[in-house]
Order: sequence, then C-alpha cells, then structure tokens
Amino acid sequence: MEKFISEKEGILLWSLEGLRRLMNNDFRFTISDRTAENLRNSMKDSSNIISFFEDEQFVKFGKDLECSTADLYSGYCYWCGLNSTEIMKKEAFNQWLKQYHRKYSIEYSNNVQSYGSSKKARGYRGIDTTYRNNLR
Repeated sequence: MEKFISEKEGILLWSLEGLRRLMNNDFRFTISDRTAENLRNSMKDSSNIISFFEDEQFVKFGKDLECSTADLYSGYCYWCGLNSTEIMKKEAFNQWLKQYHRKYSIEYSNNVQSYGSSKKARGYRGIDTTYRNNLR
C-alpha cells in the first residue's frame, strides 16, 4: 500500500494521459496488436472451428463457392477426427457459424446447392469444404 501512496502522482498522471487518449478517440478503447493477437489465440483455444477454417486442405473461401451447412459440418467432423479434437455438437456448430459468418465474409442462404444432390439446402455462400468422402 505504501508503494502506491508513494507513486500516487505518477499514477494520476498516467490515468489522465489515458483519459486524454480516450477522449481524443471519441471514448472508444483501442486494442493493441499484442492484445488482438492474445484475443485471437484465446478464441482459437475455445473453438476448434477456427482451426478448421484455417486449414486450406479442408476449407476454401471464394465468391463463387457455396456449401450446405450439413456438408460443412461433415467436413468439420472428419477434420476433427484426423486432428484428434473434440467434435462440437451440430447445433453449437450452426450457432457459431451464424454468429461469426460475417468475420469470414460468408453469407447465409437457404438456397445453396447440397453436394451430390439436386436439392437446395441451408448453407453459406463464399465457402466450401473439400471433404467429399461419405457425403450423400
């Protein structure tokens, strides 16, 4: 406690400097590169979908691509098996996609082509999985 008391002037100046920066930034907090990287790593640790999306052998992104949610989930399950990671339940997987689809520049649609079928299904435009084994 004595250490804080002896440093009270420095702490006050540091606080005022932070307040000035916050005011100059319209009261929006900025995130340092280090903090942003820590946040990305934390999100990766909490959801293996991010690692699945980053695996270019299984997931492709592009304007002309589309994939049904069922096909994407099948690719994800296969990827989890290969990588010895726990498979997220289908409902949680779908919820995650709905929450983060904009981050990956993919668009939800209820009219995408399901692989191996002439039927249309719910899914996403802008993404596809290369996994086609055991899909319909």
